[in-house]
Amino acid sequence: MDHQTSYNESENRRGQLQNNGYGRSQEQQRKPQPGQPRLKAIEFGVQRNNTFLAEYSKDLAQSASYLTFENDKRMLRAILWSIDEHDYSSIFSVGVSAQSVEWVGIGYDGADCYMLLHLNHHPTFEQTDSATGNYRNFLRRVRLSRLDEEHGRVAPYTSRSMKLVFHEDSPTIPTESTCSEAGLPNPELDPEAHFDNNRRAYSQENIEAVEGWLRGGSLPWEVAFQCEALFRNGSLIPKEIMLLRTQVEQVAGESPARACQALKTLRNELKTGVKHPLSGFEDEGVITLFQAHITMATQETTRHPQRLASTFLCHYVNVTPTAAFLDGPYVEPSNLVIRRYPGFDSHFIRVNINDEGEGKIRFKYEDDLPDSTRTWIGRVLKTEGIALGDRRYKLLGYRFSGLRDSNAFFSSEFMYEGASITPDFIRASLGEFPRSVTQCPARYGARMAQAFSATDPSIILSPENIHHIPDIITDNGEIFSSGCGTISRALADKVWKGWLDKLPHLRRKQRHKDEPTPSAFQMRIGGCKGVVRIDPKLTGEQLHIRPSMKRFEAPDELGFEIIRTSERPDHCFLNRAGVMLLCTNGVDASVFENLMENALQTIDAAYNKLDGVKSIFTSNRLGGAFQISKHISNLSSLGLELNQRGVQSAGLRKLIETGIYCIKLGLKHRARIEVPNSYTLVGVCDEEFYLKPREIYVCIRKFDHKTGNTKKEFIKGWVTVSRSTCIHPGHFQRLYAIGEPPADSPFVGEDNHLPNCIVFSSLGPRPVPDMLGGGDLVQDVFNIITLPELIPPLEYPPPAYPPIFLKVIPGESTIEDIADFMIDYICNDVVGLIAANNVSIASTVEDGTRNPDCLANAELHAMAIDFFSTGVCVPFEQIRKPRYTRGRNPMNGVGRRPDWQAGREQDPNDGNHYRCESVLGKLYRAVEMPSRNPAREETVQANDYDKSNAIFKALAGHVAKYQSEIKDIYTAAAPWVQILLDHYTTELDDICMSHTIARGLTDRLSEVEIMLGTNLDSPDNRILRDRMKLQTENLVDYVRLKIQGETDEDPYGWLARAWRAYTLTFSIDYEKFGTFSFSWIALGSVFDALRELDPEFLVAAEPDRPLFVKTAPLSESTQARMDGYPQSDRENWTWIEEPRLPPQQHTPVQDLVEVAALTLGKTAITALKRNGAAQTQDKDIIRRTKGTTTTAIGVGVVEGEEAGEEGDEGGGMVSD
Repeated sequence: MDHQTSYNESENRRGQLQNNGYGRSQEQQRKPQPGQPRLKAIEFGVQRNNTFLAEYSKDLAQSASYLTFENDKRMLRAILWSIDEHDYSSIFSVGVSAQSVEWVGIGYDGADCYMLLHLNHHPTFEQTDSATGNYRNFLRRVRLSRLDEEHGRVAPYTSRSMKLVFHEDSPTIPTESTCSEAGLPNPELDPEAHFDNNRRAYSQENIEAVEGWLRGGSLPWEVAFQCEALFRNGSLIPKEIMLLRTQVEQVAGESPARACQALKTLRNELKTGVKHPLSGFEDEGVITLFQAHITMATQETTRHPQRLASTFLCHYVNVTPTAAFLDGPYVEPSNLVIRRYPGFDSHFIRVNINDEGEGKIRFKYEDDLPDSTRTWIGRVLKTEGIALGDRRYKLLGYRFSGLRDSNAFFSSEFMYEGASITPDFIRASLGEFPRSVTQCPARYGARMAQAFSATDPSIILSPENIHHIPDIITDNGEIFSSGCGTISRALADKVWKGWLDKLPHLRRKQRHKDEPTPSAFQMRIGGCKGVVRIDPKLTGEQLHIRPSMKRFEAPDELGFEIIRTSERPDHCFLNRAGVMLLCTNGVDASVFENLMENALQTIDAAYNKLDGVKSIFTSNRLGGAFQISKHISNLSSLGLELNQRGVQSAGLRKLIETGIYCIKLGLKHRARIEVPNSYTLVGVCDEEFYLKPREIYVCIRKFDHKTGNTKKEFIKGWVTVSRSTCIHPGHFQRLYAIGEPPADSPFVGEDNHLPNCIVFSSLGPRPVPDMLGGGDLVQDVFNIITLPELIPPLEYPPPAYPPIFLKVIPGESTIEDIADFMIDYICNDVVGLIAANNVSIASTVEDGTRNPDCLANAELHAMAIDFFSTGVCVPFEQIRKPRYTRGRNPMNGVGRRPDWQAGREQDPNDGNHYRCESVLGKLYRAVEMPSRNPAREETVQANDYDKSNAIFKALAGHVAKYQSEIKDIYTAAAPWVQILLDHYTTELDDICMSHTIARGLTDRLSEVEIMLGTNLDSPDNRILRDRMKLQTENLVDYVRLKIQGETDEDPYGWLARAWRAYTLTFSIDYEKFGTFSFSWIALGSVFDALRELDPEFLVAAEPDRPLFVKTAPLSESTQARMDGYPQSDRENWTWIEEPRLPPQQHTPVQDLVEVAALTLGKTAITALKRNGAAQTQDKDIIRRTKGTTTTAIGVGVVEGEEAGEEGDEGGGMVSD
């Protein structure tokens, strides 16, 4: 490019940007500041290689527009004054997260200095009002989907590339140093850029041409979806897509699956940021490029193993304020509704409603979130739906976890068995809902969510199997059996066998034939959900359901669907909220420091010990799809060790270091510390009234699928019990575990042990699960901590909050009403915000979580959790916020925060943080992280580590025993293995590319991250991680099945193929993408084939490990405290005085009651009993029932019923 003045020549003349705007806090940036870089124009377009194609341009020369940097948010923001020539009171802004910037170019176009930014996701567009005269109102921003009408046409496709042109009178311009300060990539100075402002690639005519073709119905829908993904995701411009029309229609006519495969791999290749495989725009080279992908595509549908009956192939739409992006299809957990219509999976899609960058929409104090999001989300949920191909998808419903993550299921109309299946038809067919439910949109949506929640199908019951029994209710109306029923052993065995029979053959093969049936099932059947435990008194095939399990009437739905079982115990972990609660309750900070030190020592030991690697990988559930822990155990059984020459290859070292990095991230930033000899278990009730009010019964059982051995331990003594949602000091309770059942107990005898359950007493003033943060037995799991040091010296009573409220409407709820609630929930879900604020407050005050602000937040937290099923949100202004009193950073005015709040990319010594001496600060500083993510580092030189020849030699001797039987197949298998490896590598690359955190990111996930089942770029993105793991499991199963063979008739052929696959790939290790992980699949298959030929192979070498690890002796003070607990008094609680708010303060819920009628207008709010189950006037109950109670504010009355729904989240203990 020709410049009148080069960037370097004019840099000194123009001056440097020395904290003039950059580095100031957000509040300082709302009004123009002296020295801000002044903007002359802003442009959005498409950038490829050296060419920027401008599709939208706004002249700002006559305005006071400028560029600023918000240090506290790591955000670039272009402030645009008077963008609307008819409205001079509005200020628009374009916000760019520093982390989203992929490439920066700074140079001159003629006399004008410019800054080119290429982003990996769209920026945010916002508007504020400068005419209010109120500075606080001035800070409130309204999110926009576009800057103006002209911009709205192209914004969905052109927002990832922007050009900022600086005014000739601008006092400063960006430099390399200011880009570094802002956290941007090093800029390319004077790039060879070409600017095209006249092409209008996204003209209305071009857009309509693409949409007309795709909507016309000439393509199979699945193919049209892939074409639309190229269009909506900005992979190709409209004319390029039309250039492919002839090819696409031809290959789709021959093989739709091949067309889909080629289009999908083409889309992945085009995810390359500014470096693009096409040299220009409207380049006919796209035809040649697509033809190459057609050639590579499999001639037939890519064959994967039999998918689980609980999954389906799902297409995704990710809707943001500016655009809708398409992805998939991917294997997704199925549900009752989708399984009703086999063969029509593509008529159900999952729609994610996200902020830009696919992050969750979160409340921000400076954003006017509800008003600004209602329009763009409402268009999708209520009016327009989503048009894809020749179908229009409308809102169907959501599962709880989906709404929490802002996504829902949509469906399009189709014909099934002569009937027209529409979203309305599906919802009407779910069952009969009482008026008390349908009057409340939130409760109605929550009830229907049961049908859309992910479950594993088992067997179909007959009406004769189902019996209805009463709940266990006390005189004061407390329900001790809330959500808990019983099942006979014969029916439980049949249910478990039914589930096993639906597993793919390969997975069934890996389970031991003598594995025991779980003692409890969290399940759904028809309109009921809850947990059922085996009752040995029941004969035949019986399922006993209680009223507290019924959500709606669906008598024709008799499928027993499994959510979770007690097959094995889960590990128990602390987190920051749990640490602060236990500290408040008297546990010394040194206990947590010692636990952290032990965890770090265990990790350090894992660097050199295979057994150590297996231990930490197993407890943290890393590498499940590749069965890494199992294979490491096999290597250890072969007598190998990491410090032996020839064992630790570069790939294995990278795998171990990445796994340890992942675990350390949790330790440092979440205090995710495993508690020894402690578990997370399903809860059930004592049906025989044997246990005293403060007693529990727990039996831990672990079954070894390799040996068929079973180990059992009974927990005895005082323990601490909690639940995942704990935020109040009274949410931890000390209980007594009775140990091995006495002879007179109902738990005596092999069939009565109820392993891997925590059995709660059915006696006392209040159910224990209810004490633990308002839990019940429907779908909760509970943490049992046996470590004496973590049994709190101070015992607080659980909170008993005032009644909660139900938001109802005068008539029956429609899907539009439910959509309105969804929008409210997406905008007002503050569970995480309250929990985070509470931890921050507790760590900076002397009284910890007993602080009045923490107690107020605890009540709001309970209300926020119930929002899902009540429709009543927490007012933002009532949330207590932490007060930071350690001054501000003098460089930028940002308030200094505790060092443990520094994010992964932040330096705690940057001046914005201070050294916090609380337990959280000490735990944070105890963990030293590597300077870089080892998964993304360049692989070490191959000669730095040995090839895995020691593993090869150790196995070769065992394989040689069958040399004569496998020789011929082994010799002939090389070409076949290469084809399988090529297919595997292509599919693995697709998984890596599809699960990066941004659409245009050129740095895909690493191979070892896929192997471990983690995403270190976005470790908290559960949706992305779970989806990735499911795709990986499916791919690994496919490779295993191909190696093993479709039947079990030829174990020698299995061994020959496995050994050939391993010998061809182990030596390549990490030098070629895909070969290292493939070699581990092959290695596991070698072990399995050898065991198939010799069932005793390596079995005797497995070391015998106790269930409970040995811990350090108790200190004298801890031993004295444990001895001081009265062993005989298990009837009563020894609580100290309940922590309360000061008398002059109303509780947050009391404040809400006073303003409820005003804030909700004509909408009724009905009081509900908190934490109870459905009230009933049925006489068929145990002991005594409490009658129906209602208290109404406003208009309408709703029956009192349970407040809590499934899937609570927030503070407290966490489990694996």
